[in-house]
Formats: sequence, C-alpha cells, structure tokens
Amino acid sequence: MSFTAKVWEWDSYNEQEKLEKLYQLGFALVFLSTDSAKQKQHVNDCPFCDVWYEHCVHVIEFINVMGEFTAPPLLEKLRALEQSFKALTTDEMQCHKLAIFDSAGWQQLRQQSAELLSLLEWDLLVRFYNELDTFKRLASHND
Repeated sequence: MSFTAKVWEWDSYNEQEKLEKLYQLGFALVFLSTDSAKQKQHVNDCPFCDVWYEHCVHVIEFINVMGEFTAPPLLEKLRALEQSFKALTTDEMQCHKLAIFDSAGWQQLRQQSAELLSLLEWDLLVRFYNELDTFKRLASHND
C-alpha cells in the first residue's frame, strides 16, 4: 500500500492524531529542506531555538507516536535525521547566529529532509490536505 493510500485509510477511519502528526512532520520537513537563505528569512531572534521548537520536534514526535505505523525504510531515515539533529556541533547550534544554516550539519539536514519528503509522497499529500474529511471537519468546528 502506498503511503498516500494509507493516509486516505486513516482519514476514512477519522484517525485525526495520525493525520495531524503526518502533516506536522511534512510541513516541518519542507522548512528543513529549504535552502539556507530562505531559512534565514523565516526565523526570529534565535535561529536554532526557532527551528528546534517549530520543526525538529515534529520529526521526533512523529517517530515516537507514529513509529509503529511507519514502514521500516521511512522510519530508518527519520531516525537518521533525528541523529543528525543530535550530531550538530556547538557551533551549528549557536543562538543569534544565522550563519548556522550555512554549515555542513545543516546542509545534511536539508538533504535528508528532501529525501524524506520524497518517501512521504509529500507532493501528493500536500495536494490532498484540503480534501481530507478529517481536516474539513476540524475546519468546520473552528469557524
């Protein structure tokens, strides 16, 4: 079963948490795969803290919550990305330094994130986002 087919199945069973974790992961990976110039434009005072709390945590949460529902090759690559976060040097985690995005560690994060987007079939998933019944129901409750 393709990953997008699994998503439709989750939607049909109203498995909201799985869908939320998946889309949080995907949107986080989009940012993490973006080139350094664009990343620099979208962070505030502390680049590392912003990226960690806005994006990296979604990778870790997905692994923890969705690991058992994830195909081994995808889970393996997610864990490798998590290890790359942990392997960042002190210089690559400096606060108030946009130059961290130009480092080798951040380049590796970008490459891994781009690969993961492909494995997730993100180009298809992002098109389905507004069509999923779960998110339509959530939007109607928020109006």
